[in-house]
Amino acid sequence: MNHQRGITILEMMVVVAIVALMAGLMYPSITSGLDGIKLGSSSNEVAAFLNSAMEHANRRNTPVEVTCLRNENAIIVRSLEPRYMHRYDLPQGIAMERILPPSPADSFAPRVFMIYPGGTMPRVGLLLATAQGKRRLVRIDPITGTPIVEAAPVVP
Repeated sequence: MNHQRGITILEMMVVVAIVALMAGLMYPSITSGLDGIKLGSSSNEVAAFLNSAMEHANRRNTPVEVTCLRNENAIIVRSLEPRYMHRYDLPQGIAMERILPPSPADSFAPRVFMIYPGGTMPRVGLLLATAQGKRRLVRIDPITGTPIVEAAPVVP
């Protein structure tokens, strides 16, 4: 008796087609989940970056300038100290959609906020977004001076 074991090419193609179909159906949800993780991580990093600027102003007793560059998706922090300048670039796929409060001037012009030691924190908000439309708002609470990350409200 000559019995051959194995699979036929047709059986293999059916399995490959099923795997390809499953991968195609799962791809959007996987990329959406990854974008959500990236947005959450970026929001937390922006909050930590702003918090470090406030800490620096209070610890060194010097004013700190926070410049938000919407067209470059970046935030620059500098003080009167010669070597204190830091830049945070948002990762690929995350955009600075708005800088709050809204400016009557050009919305893509750099916005500058000052943090004074011992003073009231400026009311600053950065609306971060992904290409899929997920949004997070990073804002500074002017009373407590702490950065807060929250789900973004619908802004017209």
